[in-house]
Amino acid sequence: LDYLARERDLRGYDPSRGWMHAVAHTADALKFLARTRHFTPAQGTRLLDAVRAKLAAADTVFVWGENDRLAWALHAAVRRPDADGAAFAAWTARWVDDHKALWANGPAVDPAAFARVENAKQVLRSLVAILSMEQTPTPTGDAAKLA
Repeated sequence: LDYLARERDLRGYDPSRGWMHAVAHTADALKFLARTRHFTPAQGTRLLDAVRAKLAAADTVFVWGENDRLAWALHAAVRRPDADGAAFAAWTARWVDDHKALWANGPAVDPAAFARVENAKQVLRSLVAILSMEQTPTPTGDAAKLA
């Protein structure tokens, strides 16, 4: 979570250097950590906060699958039997508020705010798709999908 917060290079792919993808690779690691028996509800809340902070810090719309990879990390956390559904619902509601605020002034949209809200929307869309395709849904995953 510390690395996700500190890493500022959001490039997924650079034509001269190749794949960089720090956000996606960190999300993959968090996904596997969230699947372990050692992962706690408090860590789930920290994961939500870390993903929100990373999305809030992004000044560009992700285009290299970062949103899907972040959604998989959230999926691993929200479908756990000990997931904090209220924390996830509140997290989602904050993004809804951000979306409403973005469009409150009509066409006068701040591009950086648009990138943040668009990334969040894509993460949430991916998460709903992942949860909808589960072979073995969980009550907490279903609650997250409803939120």
